Amino acid sequence: MINMFLNGLEESKEINPIIVCGAARSGTRMVTDLLNEHPEIAVQEEMHAKTIESFFAFLKNVDDVYDHYSERKGRRLDGSWNLSKAAFAHTFFACANKKDCIGTNKSLKFHGIKTPGYERYFEEFESVFSTLLPHYVYCVRPVAKVWRSWRSMGYLSDLEVFKIRYQRSLRQAIKIKASAASRFVLFDLESFVESDNKEQFVHDNLFSRLGFGEKSVRLASISSLPNRNSLKNRGREYVKDEALQEEVALLEGCTKIREFKEKLGLVAV
Repeated sequence: MINMFLNGLEESKEINPIIVCGAARSGTRMVTDLLNEHPEIAVQEEMHAKTIESFFAFLKNVDDVYDHYSERKGRRLDGSWNLSKAAFAHTFFACANKKDCIGTNKSLKFHGIKTPGYERYFEEFESVFSTLLPHYVYCVRPVAKVWRSWRSMGYLSDLEVFKIRYQRSLRQAIKIKASAASRFVLFDLESFVESDNKEQFVHDNLFSRLGFGEKSVRLASISSLPNRNSLKNRGREYVKDEALQEEVALLEGCTKIREFKEKLGLVAV
């Protein structure tokens, strides 16, 4: 099935890599569902960090082997290997994620993967896709709501550890924006939720940023997209205790988080 949209190396060279990332509980699932509404985009489901790290380690090992034998031969031997890496990575995204491969019935312009935290692998993605460089869709949400979700889901109970991780994610997003501004898309989940015209918002802040025209896709089906909210699916409710209110006040008063978000072009924390 995967070969239906990866028919050889030549075709895969024309597929733009796309990485949907951001701090967990910041809207990566919603953005992935929106992107997958497009007939020329397929974003695969999440992949464990150790899985993608194993893949990057494998690529490095192969590179090292080619370096060794190229040095012995006195000429480069990895021309074909370097040209094949992008196709290999696309196939890996399609095969090694948590769910079945999607997009096999599409003629793809963009193909990639969605996983919170993958912004930290920016340099690795840039290296793998050195010919046709990736686009990055970074999802962001008010820090208080992210923390409430983390606490409610049981991800973490230590506020200071959360701040470190959240700020690290924002710093990496700033780095990507500075290094690859034309390929960096910031999707503000709160602005999307509050928008009166969600179809237009998605076009202006997502599809047009990826180079698609006004009529590239109709999103009238936004309201009918399935609710994949992890809290509801797991039968949980948001935490509403007094400690949370104090923690929210601390986060909303954090000057470093505010500074990082302003650098990304956001005003609200």
